[in-house]
Amino acid sequence: MDFKYPYPDWLERHVVVRGEFGLDLCTKFGKVTVRPGQWIVNAGKGNIHVLDPDVFHAEYAAVKDA
Repeated sequence: MDFKYPYPDWLERHVVVRGEFGLDLCTKFGKVTVRPGQWIVNAGKGNIHVLDPDVFHAEYAAVKDA
């Protein structure tokens, strides 16, 4: 997310501050700052994870023919 575009509806209730260089999210584990290039993952049941690109790509694979 480059913060130029609106974020998804499921994320809206977690956003505390939307700044030029990041988002502050309120999560179950406290406030988390997300920087451009990081991935925000909805793990369900209110669990939001912020992952660096290398971790995201190591954990998740693209779905083909979905």
